[in-house]
Amino acid sequence: MISKPPTDALPGGCPPSGSCRILKYSRLEKLLRKALATKRLGERIPTIRDLMRQHRVSMATVTRALSHLKQDGLIAPRVGSGTYILHSKPSLKAPSRLVGVVIPRLDDYFFGRIIRSLDRSLARKGCHLVVKPLHGHLETLTRFGEQLRMIGAKGLVYVPVGRPTERDYVKWNESFLAHFSAKDWAVVVLDQALPHIRFPCVRSDHAMGARMVAEHLVRLGHRRMVYVDCPYTSSSNLRWQAFRQYLEEHGCIGTRLANRRAGGSLEASRSVAADICRRKAPVTAVFAVNDVVASKLLCAFQRKGIRVPDDISLVGFDDIEYSRYSEPQLTTVSQPLGEIGRRTAELILLQLQKPGAIPPSVVLPVELIKRSSTGISLTNPDPLI
Repeated sequence: MISKPPTDALPGGCPPSGSCRILKYSRLEKLLRKALATKRLGERIPTIRDLMRQHRVSMATVTRALSHLKQDGLIAPRVGSGTYILHSKPSLKAPSRLVGVVIPRLDDYFFGRIIRSLDRSLARKGCHLVVKPLHGHLETLTRFGEQLRMIGAKGLVYVPVGRPTERDYVKWNESFLAHFSAKDWAVVVLDQALPHIRFPCVRSDHAMGARMVAEHLVRLGHRRMVYVDCPYTSSSNLRWQAFRQYLEEHGCIGTRLANRRAGGSLEASRSVAADICRRKAPVTAVFAVNDVVASKLLCAFQRKGIRVPDDISLVGFDDIEYSRYSEPQLTTVSQPLGEIGRRTAELILLQLQKPGAIPPSVVLPVELIKRSSTGISLTNPDPLI
């Protein structure tokens, strides 16, 4: 006698494929939610085996459906006794499980670390992330906002898009966020503050980090420096303003080199390095807007035979993993990426629990990591170290 393979179908079933299995646990979950609404608080629900027989599904399907109800705080197991009802219906005291995330690139180490921390923190409360990398394609942004509404998401973590000018930057990002009402959405702006947006922002203290860099370079005797920027963002602008102000207060000269493609390719970085080397007054230190730009500048300087830090000191920002293994190792500003993710999750959950509430923004401290890419300026005989 040939036995038939086990079926795993709810009424109106479908063949046991991976896609159907996703539908099965989802459909079972909806059925169980309806059933819970008719039960009393503290009442015991059927066992897993009873649910398997009743709905003709596998143990994995039942277990997965129950795990979602448990994550939402609707049921709780008791060892040796069974599983009992805690709440008959979800509330946004048990938040909507989908939170959209917009980041510049999927392969970005900086935002990747933050998203991992954010995902872990939200998963503990039964929330799941839907991540959208833009990869420079701005037209996908509005479409993604529409998709979030279609799938029932109620949360959004948004990293503003860099633009060539401040005016374009503010106009584009504020026009996108205008589609999200604080009454209906839980929104956190990540890494950058937008002046006319009421949503909370979680970011590092960019200005303090830039002042630390300026102080470090001035104490090493550097008097003429360049800040290498990228497409305009509020965070890069904060760094430049604080860096320039500190240098002016100490009688030093800082120049902003706003090469819009500096982070895009090694060839663009070689052009930036050539520009720095052509200047009549020698530049002895370069502060790059982030470690990616700094690492490409390091390669460009080495290719031109310029020694770092003997001929020119180089500083980045972010403390990505590469900065620790480059030669020389990169002096940089470390941001608390894990803490940024955790605090972002806290603000999202707070808004989900209290729709319309707008919690205050969070600014986290940074740390200057001194490594071998910075050294004493050979053009100044009296460094302050």
